[in-house]
Amino acid sequence: MDSTAKMKNWKRKLLDAKSLMGKSGGLLWQRVTLLAEIYRDDEFRVDNGNADEFRAAEILDMHVGDTCATFLELENVLREFPERAQWEDAPLKKLLAQVVEKHREARQAAKADPPERRSATVKELDKAVKERKEVAARAEFLGSEVKSKESRIVELERENRELRQQLSEATVRIRELEESTSREVVAV
Repeated sequence: MDSTAKMKNWKRKLLDAKSLMGKSGGLLWQRVTLLAEIYRDDEFRVDNGNADEFRAAEILDMHVGDTCATFLELENVLREFPERAQWEDAPLKKLLAQVVEKHREARQAAKADPPERRSATVKELDKAVKERKEVAARAEFLGSEVKSKESRIVELERENRELRQQLSEATVRIRELEESTSREVVAV
């Protein structure tokens, strides 16, 4: 059995990428594509000491040393120009320059927006403190009003019970008087 058949997938891709060293254009696109696949391969990361993104890129940098660019720079070019024909039609230097310019424009556009103010002025702070005090005073006043109204409700309920009691007593007294009057009328 062939020794490459037993190899891990990422190692096979790395051998293919190494065979393309020193090549440009479409072959460079092919090499960077293989290296990008290796970069995203979890098994590659585990086999290289659980390499994080930066360590993995550093490992792959040695396989693009002939290009005068880092792996991450070439991967950015690959993201911007994913087609092989784009790499064949323009030199790497031009592709890199276009990617750098695009990123520069994006950074400048981000800087163009004024940063959001995150702190208040002294005047705004004083105003907020004054409003808070007014709200607290209003809340205290309304709290005392609620307590006053609650005590008035209790008082009115007590008066209502007393009046009902008096009404009940008056109703009984009226019946007694009506009965006594009707007895007197019958007696006459």
